[in-house]
Amino acid sequence: MYPFEFTGRNWPMLFSCKITNSAIQLLSTSGVDLEPLYRGVEIPEEFLRDPSYWLESEKMEQFLEKAEQLSHSVDIPGIESESFASYLGHNCYHLRSWGVLDSVLRMMQKSQDIFAQPDRFISYFVSPAPPIGDIEKSAKSISFDIPISAEEFPFTTSYLKSAFEAVPSFIGEGFAGVDWRANRMNISWAEDDQQQMFSGDNDPGRVLKPELAESIVNSLESSQKELEQKNQELLLKNQELEEAKVSLEKQIEAQNEAASSTGHSVATVVNLAQLADTVAQEIHGPVQYLQEQVMRLSDYMGRSQQLVTLLVGQGRKDKQIQEAMRRMDWNQITENYPVLIKNTTDSIIRLKTMLMDLSLLVEPSQVNEGELETVDVNDILQKTLSLVNLPSLVSCSTQLLLDRKLKLHPVRFEQAMLNLVTYSLQSIGTEGELRLRTLRMDSAAIIEIFNSSKSRTEEELVNDFSPFRGGEFMPKSGLSLPIAKSIVERHGGELTVLTTNEGTKFVVQLPC
Repeated sequence: MYPFEFTGRNWPMLFSCKITNSAIQLLSTSGVDLEPLYRGVEIPEEFLRDPSYWLESEKMEQFLEKAEQLSHSVDIPGIESESFASYLGHNCYHLRSWGVLDSVLRMMQKSQDIFAQPDRFISYFVSPAPPIGDIEKSAKSISFDIPISAEEFPFTTSYLKSAFEAVPSFIGEGFAGVDWRANRMNISWAEDDQQQMFSGDNDPGRVLKPELAESIVNSLESSQKELEQKNQELLLKNQELEEAKVSLEKQIEAQNEAASSTGHSVATVVNLAQLADTVAQEIHGPVQYLQEQVMRLSDYMGRSQQLVTLLVGQGRKDKQIQEAMRRMDWNQITENYPVLIKNTTDSIIRLKTMLMDLSLLVEPSQVNEGELETVDVNDILQKTLSLVNLPSLVSCSTQLLLDRKLKLHPVRFEQAMLNLVTYSLQSIGTEGELRLRTLRMDSAAIIEIFNSSKSRTEEELVNDFSPFRGGEFMPKSGLSLPIAKSIVERHGGELTVLTTNEGTKFVVQLPC
């Protein structure tokens, strides 16, 4: 596998879920049971069906290999002479499973427009975009080096090769010829004489003004720099987590040796080892979320760059520009992009804060007065709900009656509420009820988070608030509840849990 370096740190290679979405569509319409396909990748189905999401390269290979096996259980017309991955790529035009890329390709005028920048097309399917080198071009062919080979990824490269061959079908032309040997790809095509899609005298209007084009490009370049910065922050944080885990394991090993040599009990050292493993598991979720959000941002940026190339490079007229933007869902992209950037930034901040909070489980202290801000707890709960995915059969209601703001550490307290809501949703499962309520009672602010789960007793839930019991580290729920309790107490508050015939209720009481 080829290495990518950003600020001296490795970036994992990912393949686009445009591929998985294509496979799922083809297999489902052929009557295949998809459950075995989902089990091997441990990624929710909605992500696999989302063309803007990404999958680790090894998991993509496993996915396509399993899809190949499942395809043998049904009769798929025309697949007899080729592999499933190859057949899948050849049918990309008919499947319409590439999202916005489908619309982009349909707006192109000729094959040369598509193949002239192979790195742009490949970046829709491989992230980070692999470096393309030694490019040789002619009127009807292009060849280049690409650091991906069939030996490494036989199923994915088979799909990509066939997709390259089938791309001219989007503009009504015959398949291209693609020869991919080792790390060298050669593409040749035969252009048809056809009417230009956006030419003619039936659509008068002004050509895109140069200053507008420059403004769009500058805006995109600014967004790209911001995205790259977030990428680097994520990579650095992920590397720091790995280094911290290794450092902690070394400390545990050293303490264990010292304790053994003096004959002292090593139970506490073992507990620290268990703590390190649990910390790694707890951190995996936020890091995975960050990776998914950054990959979605990358896909949005790719769409934007395609649109700019289309408009600026060929000087479209106003009506055609409007139609292109409509097909690209430009309004949705411009609305979602800044939101995704902010969510990514907030997640990185939460992750940093969570790591600091872990160290305070052993040595709790009050929150520094200088870190407090006057915030609306009702707003924090609303934001918390926006950060979680509610299953379709889980009902959620809010009754936010607290009528005054409190002095809190906003990021830490938001993390505490997120932990309680996430724990509640995990307890509920796929069907149930979640209720959030705030109110003021005398000189205290009350926050109630109710879930309809009855799976655990009140004693078990109380025990889960303490990471250490009887000299052992044993929270069955992970660290979400201990961290939430620590954060609430450092704000001078109290977190309790009650169980009733209806379910489980967490109650946070804060001075106000």
